[in-house]
Amino acid sequence: SRRNVAYGHVWASEWRERRGGFVTLRELSRVTMELICESLGFKGKGICKVHGTVFVVICDRALPGERFLGCVTRRKGSYAEVTKIKTLTPHRDLVEAPCEYASYCGGCKAQNLSYEAQLRAKDEQVHELITHVGRFSDNSPCLETVLKAIVPCDIQF
Repeated sequence: SRRNVAYGHVWASEWRERRGGFVTLRELSRVTMELICESLGFKGKGICKVHGTVFVVICDRALPGERFLGCVTRRKGSYAEVTKIKTLTPHRDLVEAPCEYASYCGGCKAQNLSYEAQLRAKDEQVHELITHVGRFSDNSPCLETVLKAIVPCDIQF
């Protein structure tokens, strides 16, 4: 029903109003949210933010730029995990996975992402680690010596 579907901004305002910004897992598990994946994280999980907040939501098999409906399955401190229910707008670099088992095996989470998009995502992840964990600034002259371009593989699959 429409009452159970919360489009990011509606859910975010409700989230802020209840208990000073904290929502119980029981309340979260009843919420279906419309989310847009912003980037790929560790192990190929999609990183999303609830619209209007800095609250991070992680979704297995979500691709950057993909718009989907997700249901919260677990809350862990500063983030929550959601399960994708339905893709509303697919990723622009979506391809058919070369492995017939990719959709349910769980081993290769980004096989349905074009190889060029996978390389861009890896480059972004390495850049984020170097700048945030390594504490290099984006305009640091030594960043270019540390951060080299991702070298693509000749054989993709």
